[in-house]
Amino acid sequence: MAEGSDWQEYRRLILSELARIGAEIAGINAKIDRFRQEDLAQIKTDLALLKFQAGAWGAAGGILFGAIMTALMRLFIK
Repeated sequence: MAEGSDWQEYRRLILSELARIGAEIAGINAKIDRFRQEDLAQIKTDLALLKFQAGAWGAAGGILFGAIMTALMRLFIK
């Protein structure tokens, strides 16, 4: 009889440890998901900023090139 009760106690211990480990894994997965979402949000923000900067530099370069070409054309066509 004692052997059966020992097994029941050991069985309860194993089940409680499995439940605890499962809860810890669920917590870790939640943290990973949160980190992934925050990381993606940061990447999207950085990408939008880089697109704006590329557009601004392109516009500035276009204006500068246009001004230089206009000045050269006026200088040589006269």
